[in-house]
Amino acid sequence: MSRHVRTVHYGVRPALAADLPAVAALQSHGFGSQPAGQAAVLAGELESPDRWLWVAVAHSDTADHARPVAYARLRLADIATEPPIGYYLSGVVVDPGHRGHGIGGQLIRARMDFAWSAGAPALYYFANSRNGTSIALHAKFGFREIKRPFQFPGVAFEDGFGILFRLERPTA
Repeated sequence: MSRHVRTVHYGVRPALAADLPAVAALQSHGFGSQPAGQAAVLAGELESPDRWLWVAVAHSDTADHARPVAYARLRLADIATEPPIGYYLSGVVVDPGHRGHGIGGQLIRARMDFAWSAGAPALYYFANSRNGTSIALHAKFGFREIKRPFQFPGVAFEDGFGILFRLERPTA
């Protein structure tokens, strides 16, 4: 008797409206929010000129279609006071069943490429001080800590404090 081993390949792309229910479900799992209310918020992000949403999709040889298994955000923050003006990577959530396959790195790379092509001189990323996995992953891309503690409007760093990181645009 032969066993079929499922092969899964991952791709990253900008989110589509059809992805929003799956992204809302991932957000609910990752942050404890309610998927029903999140779909409307996410739809607004797709229409915003200064916010972008990416998804990682799993392409399986046993499935008929690709489904989102992770998402990540990019935001152009132009806040009059702190934090610094610029592009911010944020909101990465990967389905627990798909972690450890490099999806987080693919999402970071896609957002970096987009921001560099838009002319960003630098990128920012912030994290809860307790999120060592995310901090280590972003360090592999060259993000360096520039401020702690750090506050970003509307973000609470529960059981820790915020840390701000910066990545300079590479020079040729």
